[in-house]
Amino acid sequence: MRMIGAVALLCATSTANAQQVGGLLDKVTTAADGTDRWAVEFELGLAPALGTAIDDDAGDDLLDQSEISSAIKISRNFNSGISISATPAFSLSPNLYDADSHESALALRLRIQEENPFLREWRRGRIRLDRPVAQLFGGYTLGMGYTEVLDQRKSTDHVFAIGARLSNTAYLQRRAKQAGATGLIEPSQNSLALSVTPSLDFVASPDPDRRRFTPKLGGTAQFHMGTVTPFVEASIDRRYFSALRTVEGDQRRDTRFEASFGLNFDRAIASGGWPSILHFSIAAKYFRNWSNEADAGYERIFFVPTIRIQQKIE
Repeated sequence: MRMIGAVALLCATSTANAQQVGGLLDKVTTAADGTDRWAVEFELGLAPALGTAIDDDAGDDLLDQSEISSAIKISRNFNSGISISATPAFSLSPNLYDADSHESALALRLRIQEENPFLREWRRGRIRLDRPVAQLFGGYTLGMGYTEVLDQRKSTDHVFAIGARLSNTAYLQRRAKQAGATGLIEPSQNSLALSVTPSLDFVASPDPDRRRFTPKLGGTAQFHMGTVTPFVEASIDRRYFSALRTVEGDQRRDTRFEASFGLNFDRAIASGGWPSILHFSIAAKYFRNWSNEADAGYERIFFVPTIRIQQKIE
């Protein structure tokens, strides 16, 4: 908790521009291991995202939210549990179904966080719970959107946010197996990793219609059961626009819900002898937006296979 006062004015969660600029922007840093060091992580990503609107009057048009991205994350962990990072990133959205809607984005995210384990490890029978971890974070994200490949700038967002991520992992010890003639017991267990992340962000922009305040709640669940990891991710936020008005003259307010259901193949890749820098997952993603602006609501679903190459240097 030592850094909360210092971080209260810093922040970073996604903007419309920064949200699509590389997995490192959204990647959660793992708990500090007590070492004091610098690290640099490189990433290249390809995420085809083809889908359709499922509103009653949406028609049969296909949608493309695919992304090609790159990012570099420079971070410093301190043995006090505090870490800082800077992540410049670039993304390109080709939009296969509309040749006039190619987009690209640049982002720079600065982040500071502190991790605090609390309570005690809990065991009962074959079930074990790790110590819960509270990760307090804050930061700043500069996001810039462009037409084509960095052609004409169409938006600039300054995002300030603070939040906390609460996480824990539950382990189920499977029945022990005898390890050959040595008589040793071979440990074998499944695990369920859970996290909940409440956050607040404020978007400042030269365009008054983009300025907004957004409380958000997100959660993840990962089921580690062998070489393939099923996962579920969901988030809901409420967007209060400071200047944007509906056609009736009311303050614009949107509620957005997102959910992903998928499989992560990182363990299968590692066990199959492939390079550890390669990451692959597939997911179905559902988006729903409710708004007090009559024409701003939508409901969409996408299929998203994602390939990323990540290399970390410490």
